[in-house]
Amino acid sequence: MTDRHESHDPSAADGPSGSAPRPDDAEIVDAEVVPTAEQRGDTAPASTAPAAQPPADDEEFQRYQEFLEFQRFREWQRTRGDPQAGDTAGQPVPAGEPPGARPQETPPAPRGRPLWKRALGLLRYKFVRRIGYLLLFLLLAPYLFGAVVNHYLGTGSSDSGGPGSGGVPADSVPVKSTSPKQAVRGLYNWLGSSDPERVCGLFEPGGRAAFAQEHGAADCAGAARELNEQVTDPNGYANPKFGEDAVAEAGDEAQVLGCRISVSGGPQLGTFKFERQHDGGWTIAAYSMRAANC
Repeated sequence: MTDRHESHDPSAADGPSGSAPRPDDAEIVDAEVVPTAEQRGDTAPASTAPAAQPPADDEEFQRYQEFLEFQRFREWQRTRGDPQAGDTAGQPVPAGEPPGARPQETPPAPRGRPLWKRALGLLRYKFVRRIGYLLLFLLLAPYLFGAVVNHYLGTGSSDSGGPGSGGVPADSVPVKSTSPKQAVRGLYNWLGSSDPERVCGLFEPGGRAAFAQEHGAADCAGAARELNEQVTDPNGYANPKFGEDAVAEAGDEAQVLGCRISVSGGPQLGTFKFERQHDGGWTIAAYSMRAANC
């Protein structure tokens, strides 16, 4: 069998050596040896993460594209050094909104201090406190002045006086009342109090003497003390009930009938005769336990 590599050129027999061709000589063909990928050493490492596959339908594909746009936008923010980029990374943008179009939440405005706390804070200043003290004094001054006047000047009494005056000077001006009924009500009130001698200030000198005589006392103050000892209910005694015809006025004179007055908690008093003064006030001019109308 003939070798397929054997040369059929007739001149081959006339070689320089003059020898016949050898059957094992092979024909040399020029060829380029291509190295494999392993020999080159540039084999790319196999990816460990599977490639993201786009969604199947159009709606999911649209959301996927928006998600990729948002990821690229956040990456761009991080490259610029935005401190808020890391807070919302990975959060999907709502459908229909472009990346970065989400509105920023406005922080609530700081609440101011209550009005009453700010008002109290003004008390730290000394001049504000002084103004407050002055206003408080001006508000209370009328009440304090009225209490002092009623306490020291309301009775018209004194520690010294003549006989039968009950500690009130014989020529002293009696305390005037706005009406006869008010004077009698004040007299019952004082007789039941701890200072019954104050009733003597309501009488004129003649009325004080008559009051002491009718109750068998040496003076008006003595009669007041004796009546005070008979009072068992000061509160009830201080509120006498006047009948419809208990007070009778005629010009500048008036008469209060004791028998027409309902009294509880103490002794019943007599009839008082009043006189109106020039300034319109009433004083007790006379007193009697017996009256023609009773």
